[in-house]
Amino acid sequence: MLLNDTPLEEDITFDKYKMVRKYRVVPRGYGIYFDNRILEIERVCVQTKDLSFEDYVFLRGFHFVINSFYNSDVFHEMINYLKSIDISIYKWLFKIHESLREDGGEAGELYMSFLEETRSELWNSKEELLIYYDQDDNYQKLIDEVCGANLLQKYYALFLLNIKPFISLVDRVTEKNYHLVNNNIVKDILKFSLLKRGNIFDDSLYEVVEEFGYDLLEYSRKERDDGIANIIKKKIVLKFYVDEE
Repeated sequence: MLLNDTPLEEDITFDKYKMVRKYRVVPRGYGIYFDNRILEIERVCVQTKDLSFEDYVFLRGFHFVINSFYNSDVFHEMINYLKSIDISIYKWLFKIHESLREDGGEAGELYMSFLEETRSELWNSKEELLIYYDQDDNYQKLIDEVCGANLLQKYYALFLLNIKPFISLVDRVTEKNYHLVNNNIVKDILKFSLLKRGNIFDDSLYEVVEEFGYDLLEYSRKERDDGIANIIKKKIVLKFYVDEE
């Protein structure tokens, strides 16, 4: 995003780095005031002399992976385990990204949909954008949040609602690329991750009882900075449920 009255917005900077700018609607930055449709628009740099537009889209996709698989803490236990056996989390995330780009299943489809919206939210000029959203049907897309959403937030929500194929992808990527891992531990961790988050919209998963070969309840309480905490091999039975709150 390019901020007004900063050096990045000056023509001399654009000329020096051959920057290409596009325009998009600020999420929820629109409304009707005194019978006029008002949109808040931001400028975005999507290309430079050293970064192609396809590089920009690629990095946006990797940002989706970092936000969903790392920042969100969904795979907290998995990341702790990989760190404990000295596996680079950055390289693990990058392999997940590579796998998503080639995946033909639900996870790959959702990822590709994110990239498609990353492209389609951008406009060559502010005037083109305003003309488009001045039409009733197109403005309604903003109201319905079909367009103009914060894409990272939108697709993180979709990621959570469709978590199973992403967990399966993590299982495949980890087993294929890392021979140091204990596959029994990985499968227990991923099953724990799935059930711990649950699905609040699925009444059939209101209460689930599962058996684990490792004490993942205790392990889940470990912080990322706790170091190489060992997983205790211990058969436990856990009940997962969603209460009324």
